[in-house]
Amino acid sequence: MNNEHSCSSTSSLAHLPAELLLQHIRSVILEEMQGAAAASDYAALTASSQLEKLQLTRCGIAASAAEHMFAAGRLLPRLSSISIQSEFENPWFPTEDNDSDDEDDDSALVLGPGGAARLAACCPGLQSLGTLVVEADVTAADLLPLLQLTALTRLELGGHGCGDDVAQQVLSKMAGLVHLEVLYCPSLTPSGCAHLTSLTALTCLRLQHCRSFALDDGVSSDEDGDGPLSVVTFQSKVTPPDVWARLQQLSVVAAL
Repeated sequence: MNNEHSCSSTSSLAHLPAELLLQHIRSVILEEMQGAAAASDYAALTASSQLEKLQLTRCGIAASAAEHMFAAGRLLPRLSSISIQSEFENPWFPTEDNDSDDEDDDSALVLGPGGAARLAACCPGLQSLGTLVVEADVTAADLLPLLQLTALTRLELGGHGCGDDVAQQVLSKMAGLVHLEVLYCPSLTPSGCAHLTSLTALTCLRLQHCRSFALDDGVSSDEDGDGPLSVVTFQSKVTPPDVWARLQQLSVVAAL
């Protein structure tokens, strides 16, 4: 039996049912969980070694929660999907709709230095992973353990730590990716994006608010940096996928 715990509530993580601690839980789906909770409390979400799916939607997440959810020595061999989504278009940087500066009430999975190594060791069978926030002090070398996730086909990540070096040293080498979204990376340039043309299996590539391209053809950008940044989406409708070739064409034009 595929045991699943699903909860839609405005209560805090501290009030989650004790059943989450049972080792036979295979799917955890939580919505609208808000309120203060210690970072260590989030370890309960991944307490089951049988966990296959973790989905959090519009849930407050402590900034250091990942350190406890994917602690050193914890093994989740069946976990194939992690989906953490915010109700806000941009869950990381304050806007008029999301002007909170409280880092302990975020709605994304924040990776600090060493976070990718712990995640890869804990969940070697991941197939879908999002959304990750890469902090500014995380280097490309810190993210190299993501290459160990050889089953990964879908990845959503973003943040100030996702620059050209990450695109070149990490993302461009994830050959199994079919769906890639790179979100809110102001340091990602067309040169960095050009490295993604090595991902010939991609059927969907979305570069959202990255300041990567400033073209008139279906791409919007804000030069002063106070409004929406560029959004580029490629969806392949042919076999084999042509996303890499279309990105290559755009990169060449942007470099002129």
